[in-house]
Parts: sequence; C-alpha cells; structure tokens
Amino acid sequence: MRFLCDENVQRAVATALEAAGHDVTRVSDLHPRMRDPDVLDLARRERRILVTHDKDFGELVFLRKHLATGVILLRLSTGRPTEIARTLVSLVGRLGDRLKGAFATVGDSRVRLRKMV
Repeated sequence: MRFLCDENVQRAVATALEAAGHDVTRVSDLHPRMRDPDVLDLARRERRILVTHDKDFGELVFLRKHLATGVILLRLSTGRPTEIARTLVSLVGRLGDRLKGAFATVGDSRVRLRKMV
C-alpha cells in the first residue's frame, strides 16, 4: 500500500511501514509545515493513505468535504514510536484494502472505520 506520513508521525513509524513492504513518503522530507489541505491534496494526487496524529483532518474530510484516498488518525495513549509502529503495521496487515476510502481512527482498544463520501 501507499502511505503519506504527516510531519507529526515519527520516522520510526514510517520506517516500520517501509520494512513491511509499503511505499511511504514523509511530509517532513518534502515540505515541512505544509498546510493540512495541501497534505490531503498531495495524498489524494499520489493515491496515498494519510497517517497522522492531527484531529483537524477529520474536520477537513467530513465537514469541509475535502477528498482523500484514506486517513489513519492515530489516537494511541503511548508516545513510544516502536509501539505505534507495531500497532500500525498490524492494523494495515489486518484491514488492508478496507483502509482505502476510509477514515480510520485508531485508539488503544478499538479501531473505528468510517467510509468517506
């Protein structure tokens, strides 16, 4: 799968996705401090699922109707990159293509998938 990691996602998380065989681009490597709407546009143009810790993307997608290929919002209580990476790689392995076209909110005890219109 193809992912775009927002600049608030630790490098170790992107590296773990790459190690699992995914194509990963990091916003911080392209254009630090890119505006959120531009991040969504980049992910959509490149057909990447956005991985972020930023709740503002929910407003952009659902209230402002910005188009997106998919969003994974990480809302885990741990700040440890290795644990976040492990959780994310496992999630992608379990859900696969169900993440495309969905807004996934990943918490400590559950994952909520909402299809985007």
